[in-house]
Amino acid sequence: MSKQVSNKDSAFGKALRFLSHQPRSTTEIRSYLRKHGYDDVSEDVIKRLCDLKLVDDEDFVSRWIIERAAYKGLGKIRLRSELIKKGLKKSLIDSKLSELYDDELEYERALNIAEKKIDQLDGIEPITAKRRLGQFLTSRGYNNETIIAVVNKYFG
Repeated sequence: MSKQVSNKDSAFGKALRFLSHQPRSTTEIRSYLRKHGYDDVSEDVIKRLCDLKLVDDEDFVSRWIIERAAYKGLGKIRLRSELIKKGLKKSLIDSKLSELYDDELEYERALNIAEKKIDQLDGIEPITAKRRLGQFLTSRGYNNETIIAVVNKYFG
């Protein structure tokens, strides 16, 4: 029995160190613990972290959306994709995206990052510049409707 407690304590310490670098989803913590041989106690450790409010997937999703959208200028498609890769539930992701990121905000963010990119396209043939701006916005995760609106704003 003491080995089991020791193993839990060791796994808990490992999880805390993993969390000390940046917030993590429960799926990321579960994978990390399993990778380090703590399969048998990973669920207990995650429950303890959640009880201590050190891990909260709902809060994680909200923060991810706000920070990545603000600092990286990412659109809904890219944000959703990144969160799915982190193992979060699609229903939670979609709910938070609807709550925190509407179409008007998406358009404003796309305009802001396009404004920075447009200087790099100066002097390039208009059709090529339109294509490059569209590709850039696509890579940042904006939907087609937003991309068309932004490209048309700059290139009529």
